[in-house]
Amino acid sequence: MSDLQFSLLAVGAVVVAGVYLFNGWQERKYRRAGERIFRDSPKILADPAMDGRVEPSLSDEPGAEETADPSEPADPPSASRGGEPELPQTLGDPRVDYVAEIQGGEPVPEDLLAEVLQEVKELGKPAWCLGYHPQTAAWREVRTGAAAGLTRLRLVLQLADRSGPASTVQLSQLRDLANHCATRMVAAALCPDVDRAAARAAELDAFCAGADVAMAVHVVPKRGGSLPATKVRGMAQALGLSLEPDGVFYATDEGGARIFSLANQDGPPFFSEQLAGMNVTGVTFSMDVPRLADGLAVWDRMLATARQLAQGVEGFVVDDNRVPLNEIGIERIRGQLADLYAAMRARDIHPGGPLALRLFS
Repeated sequence: MSDLQFSLLAVGAVVVAGVYLFNGWQERKYRRAGERIFRDSPKILADPAMDGRVEPSLSDEPGAEETADPSEPADPPSASRGGEPELPQTLGDPRVDYVAEIQGGEPVPEDLLAEVLQEVKELGKPAWCLGYHPQTAAWREVRTGAAAGLTRLRLVLQLADRSGPASTVQLSQLRDLANHCATRMVAAALCPDVDRAAARAAELDAFCAGADVAMAVHVVPKRGGSLPATKVRGMAQALGLSLEPDGVFYATDEGGARIFSLANQDGPPFFSEQLAGMNVTGVTFSMDVPRLADGLAVWDRMLATARQLAQGVEGFVVDDNRVPLNEIGIERIRGQLADLYAAMRARDIHPGGPLALRLFS
């Protein structure tokens, strides 16, 4: 290798090292700036409406629980043995499920149970096989090898999810499977009418489609151009968001559940190893509306965070049409959210509750 080539390699190494050092210095600078903004302006994120709020969780509104079928014995908390999975309290709810029951007769053969579990898995919709345990007076999800002593089964098919409604074919398959089980067990199969169930599935899916909203706001530079990704990361982390392996920043509640996200508006994720030298034309904050128990408070927090980030990166907050958000637009959005949540509650599907988490998944 000539002296010239050796010198060029040395110069290149110095330049690359300088770029990494500069990016690291720049990111630390913006993180400190964000922390200073956050410290000097506490009232922006300490919204009075947030005091005493209920963070999103797997429970419904305080004191409002969705109950299981009252005709069946309650499943006591102490009944869980040997690592058996607890069932969602709403599983088998006629509002969102088609339930075929096989009652009485011979104990369930192991080979039949294996066949049932395989066919349930292949239905193409969320579905479960439940068995009634006389010793614990409880219905539990059945797994392979757990047929001993079972004389009653329930086959449950969820009527709708984010992929659409359960079809007549899927419902018929579950009904036929229940009848097959009843024949093998010398038992009776109680199967609701498939056509009526298909109509309920279509109606439920139509409602869910109207309620399946992702609310978003965007932060873009004031003078056009782009934002350094390292600057975005420094500010986002200063505001309490964490960068996850999928390349998206997330804000969480006190229990660690994600409540809103911050992503690259241009598409490519914010992977840590690729941030150096990366620039974006804007970032997007979004929240999954029906899965949040207290969406109005989450909206307020997300908007406050977006404003803080905009202040730190010298940008402004805009809507999907890149129109700056004003107070009139913000209140209109809050009104729309309130109406949507009221419609869900009127249908007894509580935002962020067990039914909502099942339907909007």
